[in-house]
Amino acid sequence: MEKHAKKMEELMDEFEPNKSDLVEKEKGVLIMDKEKISKPTRAPKEPERTIDLHGCTIEIGKERLQFFIETCHRARLKKILVIVGKGLHSEGKSILKEAILRELEELKWKGKVRSFGTAPSKNGGTGAIMVILN
Repeated sequence: MEKHAKKMEELMDEFEPNKSDLVEKEKGVLIMDKEKISKPTRAPKEPERTIDLHGCTIEIGKERLQFFIETCHRARLKKILVIVGKGLHSEGKSILKEAILRELEELKWKGKVRSFGTAPSKNGGTGAIMVILN
């Protein structure tokens, strides 16, 4: 029963009904008009746009990322791919990737980015970052 209640709570968190969407409140339970509820938008399975930052300095990479995310956000895109490379030509790690991850964390706090993480292997694996935009 707890599992079911938790799942229902998660589903309800995805919906933000307006007062006009509520039909009635009965015994502490909100009843909503199903036709007025819009489903949350889901990110597509594949990235809608990709940017390749290979060979960029940290400063230029961050500038290009900010411009790219702003452009994608305005176009109402949900899923993008940022290629940063694996750092094979650096001293053991991708310096650019670390800087881009920090920048994405900042953009997350600013409300532009919902989440991000290592891309699936078919999209570049550890050399790329999959980003879900708000």
